[in-house]
Amino acid sequence: MDFKLLVLDIDDSLMAYGAKISIYTKEVIQAVYQKGIKIVLASGRMYPSIVQVAQELDIEVSALIALNGALVVNETRQLLWHSPIETDVALRFINENHRYATHFFFATSEHFYLDRQEPLFQDTKPFLVYHQDLKSLLEKEHLRIYEFGFYNVNPKSLSHIFINGKRHNQAYYIKTRGKITKLMQKNISKGRWVIRLANLWGIRREQIMAVGDETNDISMLRAAGTAIVPGNARQLVRQYADYITKSSAKDGVAQALEKFLL
Repeated sequence: MDFKLLVLDIDDSLMAYGAKISIYTKEVIQAVYQKGIKIVLASGRMYPSIVQVAQELDIEVSALIALNGALVVNETRQLLWHSPIETDVALRFINENHRYATHFFFATSEHFYLDRQEPLFQDTKPFLVYHQDLKSLLEKEHLRIYEFGFYNVNPKSLSHIFINGKRHNQAYYIKTRGKITKLMQKNISKGRWVIRLANLWGIRREQIMAVGDETNDISMLRAAGTAIVPGNARQLVRQYADYITKSSAKDGVAQALEKFLL
């Protein structure tokens, strides 16, 4: 197959969570890049964090899909699209659920805001901003927020957390994983932007390879002609794989790219 586009998830795909990109993986991706294949990084990470990964790979990525598709930039870092969470929705969400969840967070394109130190978010440390009264900050400042949620919610209270209002329910939904509950936008996904970018560049579906391990990667795995999934992926994600490689801790993605692209 004459592949033209490679879309890569980062954490637990390109590299094991919390680890660094291996020399082997870096060399394989650089070799793929030298073949003229466009490379896109697609992650739930914040924009500056993905930029750091692109710089570490030492290649010119064709686009960055940040915050699961809420913010997209091209190879010159020009904004292609963004979809901020409405501030009034976030404030309403806080007011409606303050009895069940007292601590929340939000992210702009450049910074991650918390009201206190919290080990759950250590991976955002380079971009952290602490503010004692985040609600007042949201009310007074005209911040564009792309991620919002509660953390350390009592499991018994999760069923009580809700979004009120028909319009808000049409545009948003609630997603809980572990100790974090997020307000998610229904109109964003990685896959949506894989399709848009491919159309922009005149690339057919069968010429796209996507790599991912989590449920937020399913949309882009389905958008690609070939879906590569590392061995550490969730069972739900595995069913969308055309090829399951070794785990991210064992450079499984690099081995798959070498097998199919080099």
